[in-house]
Amino acid sequence: TYIPLLNPLDFIQLIGLLILFYWVYHYRDRFLPESKVVLFTISSVMLLILSSVIFARSVHFYREVAYTIPTLLEDIFFQAGLSILWSLIAIVIMFSAKYLINRNLWMVGMGLLGLVVLKLFVVELGSSGTVERIISFIAVGGLMLLIGYFAPLPPKRE
Repeated sequence: TYIPLLNPLDFIQLIGLLILFYWVYHYRDRFLPESKVVLFTISSVMLLILSSVIFARSVHFYREVAYTIPTLLEDIFFQAGLSILWSLIAIVIMFSAKYLINRNLWMVGMGLLGLVVLKLFVVELGSSGTVERIISFIAVGGLMLLIGYFAPLPPKRE
């Protein structure tokens, strides 16, 4: 049977992005600081888009929602799931920042979490009262509590 999460094309794209991350990290001394930031930013945005597309394809397959942008954006299950997915990605970024003691990386995770909160209020409050909206608010709130407790803002480097 077909499982959208194990799509060979997505798997190859993920491997390509991981190789790009490795390449930027491994050869970081050979890059100018500006180009390092640009390469890392582009590959990070591509990874966020890829994970969102994989999730959209899964919603299309399992919930039988048409695989078009307007239809997916109207589906509250897709919106709630996207909020939770992006929050989980923000958690990974912020825990990595705590481990690496990198304030800038932590701020990137916080920016993504801020985008999720903005999305919750702008998009998901429109479908007030649905179970999916309630679940997404509780899940994102719980994940934010976990971040606040386990991955606070790293100290400044002196």
